[in-house]
Amino acid sequence: MVRFGYSFFHMKTKDDNRQAFSGRLVREFERIGLSIASPTNIADEFQMHCHPHKVSAQTIRKWIQGDAYPTQDKLAGLAAWLGVAPQWLRYGEGARKVAAGSKQATPDETVLRFDRKIASAELTEMKQIIELLIELSLPNLRLVKSLVRGVLSEQEKTH
Repeated sequence: MVRFGYSFFHMKTKDDNRQAFSGRLVREFERIGLSIASPTNIADEFQMHCHPHKVSAQTIRKWIQGDAYPTQDKLAGLAAWLGVAPQWLRYGEGARKVAAGSKQATPDETVLRFDRKIASAELTEMKQIIELLIELSLPNLRLVKSLVRGVLSEQEKTH
């Protein structure tokens, strides 16, 4: 019933929906051990798990505070990283987890896309490199990433 332009029933607003999204996101960050007190740390982790999607600490802060939603590609990356269904994360609808047997890209599948066939020897080398990378701190991982990008850039110039 509406009287004089006011509703007796509370209707959900965009702000309510963003706050609900924010609450789900914060609970999921806390579940995986990330402190919302450090949006910079969350942005760094997002970059590591949801590559090639980049996000700033300010954007993370907006998501946490309920001031903004992630874009669809970032939402999909977040959901895969957090192990939840994108529909649930964004809208709070449906099952929290993806149903067994349904296909949701894992963060590794999102990150690792090879356009060429990898020889067995190359694969062995890659596995050894990955084992070493796992031991590195986040700042050193960033350094290695920069170095690899530089090497790839030079490689492209010579081919």
